[in-house]
Amino acid sequence: MTFGERIVKNSAVLTASHVLSKLINLALVLILTRLLGSDGFGIYSFSLAFVMLFMVFTHLGINTLLIREIARDKSRAKELVGTTLPVILIGSLLVFVLVNGITFLTN
Repeated sequence: MTFGERIVKNSAVLTASHVLSKLINLALVLILTRLLGSDGFGIYSFSLAFVMLFMVFTHLGINTLLIREIARDKSRAKELVGTTLPVILIGSLLVFVLVNGITFLTN
């Protein structure tokens, strides 16, 4: 497969996955609005935005760093993932505790 063919194929796969993701999100929104009603969906949307705000701190650019380092040396992929996974899990746990603490204190 030539370089140009790979670019076209990879672009098509990326575009298809992006469109599929948007369609799934649309279906989820339609289902949730019917199940939760407008008030419930508003609370759900606010909660999701609140959690996503703090999720930025769990990654801290680790995903980008991981991709770059694996691209440099594929033989270290298992080691790098094994090193970064605990960092992300600990960060996620801390964010979970923080969000629940804030929710408890403001409720």
